[in-house]
Amino acid sequence: MLNSLKKRFAEFIEAAFERTFKKFYDQRHYYYTNHTPEVRVPLKQLYLDYRNRVADGKALPSYKEAGFSVYSQYDEDGIALYIFGIIGFKTYKFVDIGSGDCLYASNTANLVTNFGFHGLFIDINQNFHNRAKKFYNHYMFTSIFPPEFHGSGVTKDNINQVLKEKGIEGEIDFMSLDIDGIDYWIWDAIEVISPRVILIENNVEFGRNNIVAPYDPEYTFAQKHKHYNGASPIAYNKLAKRKGYHLVAVNWYGFNTFYLRNDLATPYLPEISVEEVLAHPRNIKQMQIFEEMKHLPFETIDK
Repeated sequence: MLNSLKKRFAEFIEAAFERTFKKFYDQRHYYYTNHTPEVRVPLKQLYLDYRNRVADGKALPSYKEAGFSVYSQYDEDGIALYIFGIIGFKTYKFVDIGSGDCLYASNTANLVTNFGFHGLFIDINQNFHNRAKKFYNHYMFTSIFPPEFHGSGVTKDNINQVLKEKGIEGEIDFMSLDIDGIDYWIWDAIEVISPRVILIENNVEFGRNNIVAPYDPEYTFAQKHKHYNGASPIAYNKLAKRKGYHLVAVNWYGFNTFYLRNDLATPYLPEISVEEVLAHPRNIKQMQIFEEMKHLPFETIDK
């Protein structure tokens, strides 16, 4: 009995140490290695190679072959660079709504640290931003002009005011939106900025249903169900078309979708179908989760 308890205690200590060490390693990896010249130079060379190929009318790989992660959770950094390699950078401005700590699993940190983007990080967790400010205020390439931060929640009623107060208006290159909640309604409400490229997390668990979780400014994550938030790929696609965008790429697992503003349409970035969003085998399993939520209220999107 005593030996068994000792063994379990030792295993607990070992697991706790591994978790702590991994967290420490991940933080050092993101805070100290992803923006070195060894990382930055090849990224810029890749961007310029895309630009040159487009200028010369040469073939490119598909976006599916171009994905990779620098800071992003999965392959979003590579897809974003691919898209901008085709259409080019213009404003070097961004908005990241649901930014977390602005580095770990960030969809915008690569553009900020390695390509000189400036803009606004928004997250309800002020502690995340306190940590991020320490980095961006001391990082060589952002210290003299660090990003803006809004450490509070946003709603469809205040999002435009928040953007204006932070000096973010008009055309910007990139917007990332991922707050696991009222994302659909935030994008629908945004009027003061015109992103050239938008990345938004859709809810693949809603499957092929044309539905949105109802707007609730007091929404708290997982209060009714872990996946009861946001909108289905079909609903987001309808919103994108209404706002003048079309679907051009999706991450490996289908839950992060990229939309391109219609005036930037190019044969290098053909519109893709919603079926491509749901194509990954994982999503067949994920769509079954909807059975656990179908009794909850939803809104259907007509246009």
